[in-house]
Amino acid sequence: MTNQTDNKFDRNWDKNKALFGQELWEQEADFCYFIETPLPLETAQKLFEAGQKIKTDLSLDSGQWLSPENLHLTITLPGRLGTHFQKNDIAFMKKTLAAVTAQTPSFELIINNFNVFPNTLWAEVHDPSGRLQQLHETLCNEIPFSQHPEFRYANYLPHISLAYGVQTSAPLDAKTERNFEPLTFTLETLKLGKAKWQGNELTKVKSAEYNLKNE
Repeated sequence: MTNQTDNKFDRNWDKNKALFGQELWEQEADFCYFIETPLPLETAQKLFEAGQKIKTDLSLDSGQWLSPENLHLTITLPGRLGTHFQKNDIAFMKKTLAAVTAQTPSFELIINNFNVFPNTLWAEVHDPSGRLQQLHETLCNEIPFSQHPEFRYANYLPHISLAYGVQTSAPLDAKTERNFEPLTFTLETLKLGKAKWQGNELTKVKSAEYNLKNE
């Protein structure tokens, strides 16, 4: 499982490194619903500091950078109310999350290596036990709504976004230093909520929170 995920990360880097920072990022006006897990604040602070180092090393002066309190791992993105699902589906999602988390033990994940999409700098989340992928696929099966169905199941790339809309003066290449000291954390909580960017501010509204069962 780890090797398969590592290969997906490497393929993404090869595909997007030259595109990073070369396109404009367009903020979307409506709230997007998410299912995510927050990072423990100590872990988030260390990851934030690693992000600030690469920001300095690569002279990344633009973009919207997330604060440590807002760093998170997205499990699925149900999408937008009225576009991807209806109001009564929110209660369904809450009931489903309560049932799934009650049967899912907490597990450990590893954060290591920077990676990119054309408009996003992020950190890879490695899943040595395969339980994150299993949780993701369970939620995809149980909650069919999705803003980006093309990034689910085998195409799921677990990551923690650090900055959106970053611009660079020159494309990244194979010599770009991507590594940082690995960080570990335990996935213990899932949150259902909604978020949107308003200028430089990220507005997040939590709808419900669920704890995974203790082993």
